[in-house]
Amino acid sequence: ESVLGNDTVLSAYTYDQAKAQVNGGELMLSVHPPAIRWLEWSLGYAKTSNSISGEDEKNLALQPADKLVTSVRIQAETFSGMKNAFALFTWSSFTPQSSVASFEKPFDAYSLLDVSFGGSMRWGEQYFDVTLAATNVLNSGYIQPLTTLYDQPIREIGRNIMIRFRFPIGFSAGKAPVVGS
Repeated sequence: ESVLGNDTVLSAYTYDQAKAQVNGGELMLSVHPPAIRWLEWSLGYAKTSNSISGEDEKNLALQPADKLVTSVRIQAETFSGMKNAFALFTWSSFTPQSSVASFEKPFDAYSLLDVSFGGSMRWGEQYFDVTLAATNVLNSGYIQPLTTLYDQPIREIGRNIMIRFRFPIGFSAGKAPVVGS
């Protein structure tokens, strides 16, 4: 169906209630070798499936694609004047999403690389955290299955670089805070 707007034709959808079933799970493996305390490796896999009992529809709309995520985190007590320094590399791979609702388009597979570096630095008697992070480092063009803009050729955000400073309030002087990722 369509609705006439100001000089444009907009899609309109009719939604019906039906009995639906959504199943899913996530497995995670995290390895912290005792002999290599500065290294952490993790691997995760998430899968969802769905069904709907309707005459015309077999799949629910806006369902996530299966994904495989692996991360490597390198840590050091001190590095280049920083305490609790870290580097984190994350590779996320998303499978193609072909189990879509009748009004959705199938989505292609895509992969994303994210990196971040950081630690605690000292300013006078106060420690503060600094993190430099980049998401979608390879600037992959993709449209994710959870977008509501599936009928528009609008891709998700490309490479994003950010810097974060975090100053704790009411923190004891002389002690470095534990830095998050």
